[in-house]
Amino acid sequence: MLGCTLQALYDDSILEGAQLSGSLAGSTDALRSTLALLSLEQKSWVWYALQKPHRLSLNYEVRVVNVDAGVGQPVVPVSTRSLVPAAHPGPSTPAPEPVP
Repeated sequence: MLGCTLQALYDDSILEGAQLSGSLAGSTDALRSTLALLSLEQKSWVWYALQKPHRLSLNYEVRVVNVDAGVGQPVVPVSTRSLVPAAHPGPSTPAPEPVP
């Protein structure tokens, strides 16, 4: 069961839009969950704070991700390309002509 939970949180690590509820529902914010690798001492602190006995568990960190609006700089496709060799400090030989 823990393996299925780990896989589900890995596959859908970012929740946004209709997947959210409460005050975040319909907002442009998103939540990202990442596996938090804690030491044994840090895990003990978590279980002590929850007043529960130690059990097999995974710890995740959930953060709000600010998503920018869909407006961005237009991208112009490459229309021409050329290859210009860089100067080489080796033996003196005539430089090749640039390839158009």
